[in-house]
Formats: sequence, structure tokens, C-alpha cells
Amino acid sequence: MLDNHYHPGGTEIGVDDSGGDHAVVSPSTAFRIIASERRRHALRYFTRRSTDAATVDELAAFVDERVDERDRRRIEIELVHEHLPALVTAGLIEYDERNRRVQYAGNALIEQCLELVSSHDLD
Repeated sequence: MLDNHYHPGGTEIGVDDSGGDHAVVSPSTAFRIIASERRRHALRYFTRRSTDAATVDELAAFVDERVDERDRRRIEIELVHEHLPALVTAGLIEYDERNRRVQYAGNALIEQCLELVSSHDLD
């Protein structure tokens, strides 16, 4: 059974009594998350590579290859200070700041939204 808890930004995080936590992302949160091109690319890193772990450097390189404004250092800074915290708040990733490692939690709604907008992104 899910016990809902609310977090900053209106994100619902469902806590499963069977011992696991997983994100229950509302449509509003999903749209807010995918509104950012850099966040879409960061999430696509995981869905296209069939992996659930990456370093910040790997994500920055992946995003850098797909955006018009190519400045890898700036992208890395934006990921660390803006985009990764937003994804953590939404319950979509866990971020280990010390080791600069990102663990993707997966989310069907986010993945469906990414698929829907992928034909409109130039990557």
C-alpha cells in the first residue's frame, strides 16, 4: 500500500510498504521536469543507454553533444546546481555529491513524456 508524502514543488513521493521507495510523479511535475531541454537529455541518458547509473561528467558530456550552446563546463554547473536537484526533489534520481554519481529511479510517466516529445527534440 502507498502512503503519500508531499515534497517541495508539489511532488508526491509514494512510499511502498513492501520496503521500497518509488516516485509517484504527478502530470504537473512531469511536465515541469521535461520542460527543460537539459533535464530531458539527462533523463534520456538513462533510457537510451539502458543503464540506471552515471557520473556527472558522463551526463554533462551526453547533454553537451545534444544542445546548441555547447559549453560543457557550464552544462555541468547547471546540472549540479539546478537540474539534478530538481530531479532529486521529484524522486527520479539519487545524487551522491561526494562521488558525483547519479542513480536513476525510473518512472513510466516521465519515460512516456520523453518518448512523446522526442520527435520534436533535435538529438
